[in-house]
Amino acid sequence: MGKKKKQIKVTERVSGAKRPNHIEKPGGFLSAFPVWGLKKADNGGSWDLFEADNLGEILKKLANFEKMTWAEIQRQTHDDNRSSSHYISVDKLSKAAQSRFCELKLDEFSDNIFSLR
Repeated sequence: MGKKKKQIKVTERVSGAKRPNHIEKPGGFLSAFPVWGLKKADNGGSWDLFEADNLGEILKKLANFEKMTWAEIQRQTHDDNRSSSHYISVDKLSKAAQSRFCELKLDEFSDNIFSLR
């Protein structure tokens, strides 16, 4: 007795090309404007944002940053021509800041933070 050839019935045709639903350029965030959320703000530690003596000054600065793109923020420089606002590796922070970063469970998001001058 011979074996019968199995025939596969195609019920659906699939195109060979994959197309993304949303296209974003690498570094595309540089043309975006920052938006602030406070749900992860330090509230209760020694860096409590809401107890800061200069909270008004901080809020004004954040409002000014919202008018700039991330690229513009990164282009701002010090007198020595270095970037005023830049990424910092968490392991470069003080031990107390690293500890608080972990305590607030922010370490699950990134190994770097962005420092705004």
